[in-house]
Amino acid sequence: MTPLWLETHASYIDSSSVLTAKHFTFNAGSIKHALLLRIPLVKAGILKDETPLTVEITVANDVSIGQNIDSDPLFGVSDGTSFIGIQTLDQSNYNCYLRCPYPCFGA
Repeated sequence: MTPLWLETHASYIDSSSVLTAKHFTFNAGSIKHALLLRIPLVKAGILKDETPLTVEITVANDVSIGQNIDSDPLFGVSDGTSFIGIQTLDQSNYNCYLRCPYPCFGA
């Protein structure tokens, strides 16, 4: 999926985004835990309960962002009820979370 494909198929794109042919950049928003991008993977009703599904998400983070402001993005997949994903922490937060002193953890 290219940034242009994401823009075409997204049901929601936060206004803090900047789109080019090769990058989709989201800037810091004013709301904590704000939704930045929503892309429907399959139409509602297509999959039945317990249908196996594999989703691969590839993202790149500008690690310099976490050096200046708090930046702990959360990426995942949701059916509207359940959420499966991963949260990445900037280096200043590695030891702040006793449950996970690592740069990322499952959510």
